[in-house]
Order: sequence, then C-alpha cells, then structure tokens
Amino acid sequence: DTLLLLLKSLPMGCYFNIYSFGSTFEHIFPTSVEYNEKTMEEALKKVEKMEDDLGGTEILQPLEHIYSQPCIPKQPRQLFVFTDGEVGNTKEITGLVKKNAGSHRCFSFGIGEGASSALINGMAKEGGGHAQFITGTDRMQPKVMQSLRFALQPAVEDISVSWDLPKGVTATILSPPITAIFQGQRSLIYAQLARQSSEATDGSVTVKYSLAGHPSQNQLHFNLKPAEDSG
Repeated sequence: DTLLLLLKSLPMGCYFNIYSFGSTFEHIFPTSVEYNEKTMEEALKKVEKMEDDLGGTEILQPLEHIYSQPCIPKQPRQLFVFTDGEVGNTKEITGLVKKNAGSHRCFSFGIGEGASSALINGMAKEGGGHAQFITGTDRMQPKVMQSLRFALQPAVEDISVSWDLPKGVTATILSPPITAIFQGQRSLIYAQLARQSSEATDGSVTVKYSLAGHPSQNQLHFNLKPAEDSG
C-alpha cells in the first residue's frame, strides 16, 4: 500500500524503477523509465501482483545493482527503500549507501514492528535522506508524502570545482568528483597541496553550481603557511 501511494504521487516527467528483494531481487524495468500514464499503469499492475515470496531480507545485492546503473543527466537519483525486516550486515549496507551518497539521496521506510531501526535510520543518515516508521495505527499517507516533498526539493546541477593557487603550488584531488548536492546536505572536498617554491601563501577553492536554473558559487580562502607549534 505504501509503495502504491508513492507510485501514484510521483511527478510526470521523472524517471523511476522498482526493485523487489529477498534472497534474490527483481526489477520491473531493465533500466529506469520516464514516468507517464503508460509506465505508471504498467508498474501499478506489477506492484499489485507482488507477493512476499523472495525469501529473506537481502538488500546489499539490489543496492549494488542500482548504484551500477548510470545516473540520468538532469535527473537527481532518489532512492526509496521499504522493508519490514532486518539484516545481518547493516554496517556493510550503510557503508555502501555512504560511499554513493554523492550521487543520490536515500529515503527509508520501516513497515511494521519487525523493521530494523538501525538499518532504516542508518540508510537515511548516510544517504542524506529521511527515515520513516509506519507501525500499528499510524497514518501512512502523511509520512509518505512528507518524504516525497523532501525528495522533490530542487537539487544542485552543473557542479564544478576550481583551485586558485600560488605559482609553484599544485593540488592533487583525493575525493571523488561531486555529481550532486542536495539542500541541507554537506559535501566534502579533499585535496593534497604540494609546494615546490612560492613566496605567496594564500589560495582559494571555488565551487560553482546552478540551483533551479540560477548560477551561484561558494568560495573558500585559505592560508598555506604551516600553523605554528604552540605545544
């Protein structure tokens, strides 16, 4: 029911796919497809026929398959995970979500009393999304719609990072390139700076991006002079 409600609430023109998982996993479409009347009806028919017949709760393999799919340009990836169980490899799963946090947001839903809070909260935290628990007499609709509203916030696009360094100073980028930035979510840039010879000590790094079609940028200035040993 939760999945059907979410599926019917998606905005036209987005892209989507649905995975079901247990001891094995299946997906409705070979790759994500554009959301329209035809694909929605096809997905609704398949979801209504879904049964709890795939065995235990194995989330790692379908996650790996999802992350192996290339992101669609101009379509920030949003991952919604529904489960009523728990797993024996929570740290491995949340670690995988964290590893891919730069290219997606993860929204998790624990259905019923048996859902693992460590798994649900961990996936949402590492994926920069939001966790929801639906138990007992909880009203499902407001919780699902709240997460969907979060997911539909505009994402940052056209991200570029540039370094302004003194002559003789080079930067080796150690962090993966930033492919997506979401509102309220922190992004980290790591670099190793090496200086051959330079009198100048000031540098800067600039992140340029577009939000809802409007260009913007953030710039950080820093000093290359080693901090004095105060100990």
